[in-house]
Amino acid sequence: MSTSESSHLRKGLLTSVDLPKSLKTLGSEPFMNNTGTDANHVVILRTVNPDHLAFNTGATTHHVLMSKAMITFDANGGTVEKGYAVLDDNGRVDSLPTPTAPDALHEFEGWFTEREGGKKVTAAQKFDDGTKLYAHWKENTTWNEKDFTTDGDTITGLSEVGKAKLAVNPNLKLPAVVNGTAIKKIGTGAFAPAKTGGNPINSVVIPEGVTEIGQAAFSGANLKSLELPKSVKKVGKMAFSGAPLENVEFSEGLESIGDNAFEGHKLTKVKLPDSLKDYR
Repeated sequence: MSTSESSHLRKGLLTSVDLPKSLKTLGSEPFMNNTGTDANHVVILRTVNPDHLAFNTGATTHHVLMSKAMITFDANGGTVEKGYAVLDDNGRVDSLPTPTAPDALHEFEGWFTEREGGKKVTAAQKFDDGTKLYAHWKENTTWNEKDFTTDGDTITGLSEVGKAKLAVNPNLKLPAVVNGTAIKKIGTGAFAPAKTGGNPINSVVIPEGVTEIGQAAFSGANLKSLELPKSVKKVGKMAFSGAPLENVEFSEGLESIGDNAFEGHKLTKVKLPDSLKDYR
């Protein structure tokens, strides 16, 4: 121990402090009165929380150092609750965190060594101290029940997430079940332009089990072809008005077609089912 160090210890000066990892704030110069006669005395602050490295900004009487080897995480547009993981003596971690996606249209692909490209990693491999990992995301445009709004067994339209999805995937696929309830009807104006955010619908898959397509349900849709499932018994008035349909396949079981249901179509030939009782 040097004479200077002995002098500091005799004067009761702090030389190092272990910071709790939960610490959120630290004063700009909390050790200013700890310099004694040595104006250059610096207290070493040891931590396992890399967020604490920000405490070094502008500091002259303390310096933060990492006390354990670790890796850090960049959510790359998303968010991650804990931005670091401490490595064990073998350079490994117990697990890698699952970040929150930047929006509802993206899903997590995994952690990679580069922001773009790079190699995908797992918790089972060994890491070097200071390694930074980046979340990669892939766009999820597959339709699911969260993309729709309902009232009981009736689909009433698109959720906000659904509207955003339609902007990138105009090929609509309706769910057969939402929140455990089987879908029986497509509501009035459910997918008219006013309820889709103005985004076009180029095709639609209507699931088996739907029995009624409501008034103006797909009015203004950009549909060229349509296949109605066997379960559909009623097509409401103006249900597909304005849709430039070139082909429609009706199934046996259909009983009623409302006024102007296919107004504006481009059909040249159609076969109506023997089950049809009311065609207006």
